[in-house]
Amino acid sequence: MTDINWEIFTHETDDKQHSIDNMGDTLLEKLEAHVNSNNLKEAHAIFKEWIVDGEDPEDCEYEFLFLEEIK
Repeated sequence: MTDINWEIFTHETDDKQHSIDNMGDTLLEKLEAHVNSNNLKEAHAIFKEWIVDGEDPEDCEYEFLFLEEIK
């Protein structure tokens, strides 16, 4: 288990960016695992979950939307 730097949760924007980074890292890890296992159909599906209009959303003016916490 990795140590978590709790300071990243001190500001809402940091928390959101952390969520985006975590999602991107997780999708990339799974995409690479499927490519390495020659599961190209699954890899392509994961690719389509991240890429927006042919671009990495973090390399363009894409805005991630977050819902309020449901209690």
